[in-house]
Parts: sequence; structure tokens; C-alpha cells
Amino acid sequence: MSQFSENLRRIRFERHMTQEEFAQLLGTTKQNISRYESGAVSPKITTAQIIADKLGISLSELNGSKDDDAQQARKDLADDP
Repeated sequence: MSQFSENLRRIRFERHMTQEEFAQLLGTTKQNISRYESGAVSPKITTAQIIADKLGISLSELNGSKDDDAQQARKDLADDP
């Protein structure tokens, strides 16, 4: 399973949504969500960006990029009094 697949599934669980509800939010089918989460199919980059935008997260975060982790850590340190 890819990082994208794992993150997509985790986000859906965190939002307490079924695959069908998640699919409605994203404007796709339950079958597509299932395929994305299982790693059987990867969305096109444009589709992945739409998913990230609808979820209110960056594409890097959805893909599990370590750059976002480093940026967030720097931001957290800067925010500390």
C-alpha cells in the first residue's frame, strides 16, 4: 500500500466517513475510493490535487511528503513563545 493510499484511508477514518460519503464529497464513486485506498489504482496528479483541495490539505501532505513534516516542525518551533 502506498503512502497516498494509507493517508487517504486514514483521513477518511478520522473524519468518520464511509467510502460512499467520502466519494460524494470528492465527486467520485465508492469504487474509486476503494481502489485508491487499496493501492490498486493511483489517481492522476490532477485528481490527487483535487482530492487534497477538497480535504483542505496540501498534496504533499496527502502523499506523505517528509518536507511537510519538516516545515510543520519549523512552524511549531517558531510559534513557541
